[in-house]
Amino acid sequence: GKYIFFSAGMTIREKKLFETFPVTDEDVKPLALQHWDVTLGKTLKKFQNSNYIGTTPTEHKVIVRVTPDPYDENFQKISDEVTIVSTIAKNMKSMIAPPVPTKTGDLLIRDESTKLIIVVFEWADGEEVPFMTGSDWGRDKSLAYAWGAWLGRFHAESQKFEKENPTVAKRVQSYVLVHDNILKDAKLHPDDEALVDNPAHYGILHGDLNVSNFFRSNDGKTICAFDWDQMQRGWWEFDFAQSFFGVVMLAEAGSFPTGEKQEVDPKQYMAWAVEGYKSAPGAPQIDEERVERMLLLRRTQYGRFCARAVEELEGNDDPAVAVLKVFCQFVHNWLGTRYN
Repeated sequence: GKYIFFSAGMTIREKKLFETFPVTDEDVKPLALQHWDVTLGKTLKKFQNSNYIGTTPTEHKVIVRVTPDPYDENFQKISDEVTIVSTIAKNMKSMIAPPVPTKTGDLLIRDESTKLIIVVFEWADGEEVPFMTGSDWGRDKSLAYAWGAWLGRFHAESQKFEKENPTVAKRVQSYVLVHDNILKDAKLHPDDEALVDNPAHYGILHGDLNVSNFFRSNDGKTICAFDWDQMQRGWWEFDFAQSFFGVVMLAEAGSFPTGEKQEVDPKQYMAWAVEGYKSAPGAPQIDEERVERMLLLRRTQYGRFCARAVEELEGNDDPAVAVLKVFCQFVHNWLGTRYN
């Protein structure tokens, strides 16, 4: 790996966006069985993290997430992530798929011989939103409301967690550091810059609550979130903008991957979501002008990320990244370099 050295003696390893180290099923199977009594099943993803479906002895379905850690650099970050998720999930039952403790009560393991960090998560309640096969979700008022209400409730719990566990909360990575510092020099509005680390406006975010990272309850009134590996610190409105950026893309770029234009109204959709957000008990105040600025910041993030990803993935014929390559090219064709 490449390293950047700073005079103060601090060393930061330069990473690729899609840095992937090999994970073999033969390494994971005995660890899942030994520590959780979980039998490994179908592979869901095999780049960056590797995700599997697992089953318990009672045929209960779980997710097994495996993170290679050859440089011994991820344990604290993941330990904090699962501690936060586990704590908040106790107050958001059926709205978060929590980590499953090992037989000895730990929330994760790091195996020294294979350099693997493994976390097992409960299977989320509800059903997947069919976002790849239609655009109805982008016009669904009840979904927008439930999605917004989840964010409001989570941000309230995030504030509570930080108040009670400030050391853990402050260790969570800044939004700037996500995707190899992709936003490190992005310009901020002075009003937003002034609120960095102000607990009324800024704290622990899910960071990636797009429509593919939650299930919807059978009655349609709530959602159950998962996929926490982009947990970060930022403004509440930054989490909101990430969540609903897909509706903006649907309106402007069309359906993925065809580009077929869709009749959706992002402003109306986000108004429904704001209504849901404000309905959540204890939800922080949300500034709709800041939401607009955060949507621009998300455009910058997606624009830079996908431009770099297209370049980085060129010539990579690994089937594991095939859909990702198409998606990044799709977004790059839409945003170009306008927001760089």
